[in-house]
Amino acid sequence: ALELIERQMGEGRESAAVELRALGVAEAKIDAYFDAMPRRYFTAHTAREIARHALVVLGLAGDRTFSTAVREHGDGGTEFILCTKDVHGLFANVAGTLTAHDLNIASAHVYSMRTGMAVEIYRVSTPPGEADEHREKWRGVEHSLARVLAGELEVRDLLRGRRHPLGRARSPAHYPASVEVDAVLTAMIEA
Repeated sequence: ALELIERQMGEGRESAAVELRALGVAEAKIDAYFDAMPRRYFTAHTAREIARHALVVLGLAGDRTFSTAVREHGDGGTEFILCTKDVHGLFANVAGTLTAHDLNIASAHVYSMRTGMAVEIYRVSTPPGEADEHREKWRGVEHSLARVLAGELEVRDLLRGRRHPLGRARSPAHYPASVEVDAVLTAMIEA
């Protein structure tokens, strides 16, 4: 099993490196990104996903406190990628901010990098409306997130102000919420 995981990891890294080289990313930056990520990351994502995540991380420069990217899928889901400094409570703050903006979280992958940064990848419901409305929604999310990460706004206050439009019924979840952590596999991969 370990050999299979090692092989998948190596293949994932190399395929992602090919994608990033094609986008003009320097080899040193690719190596630095790959070395900073935990090993399990390379078995959880495709080469194209890894390349997208890397571009968000590499896009964090200067005095910016975070970098994001949003990509809509055709199935009613949207991928939200965030890179910022890894701090205690980051996941709760980001998830709370997304929830306060009426974005249902279907899944999340959270990674602490060896550089002290964090990469969080969320699969959320695509907001209702047209492309202009989606852009406005994500601008609002980023504005709130900037205030939350700067300590200017508490997530609980953001959630308190959450309102649902009148006449809009809340749809029940189609499946119960669950979190799965395979500590044995994680320990084997990280060893």
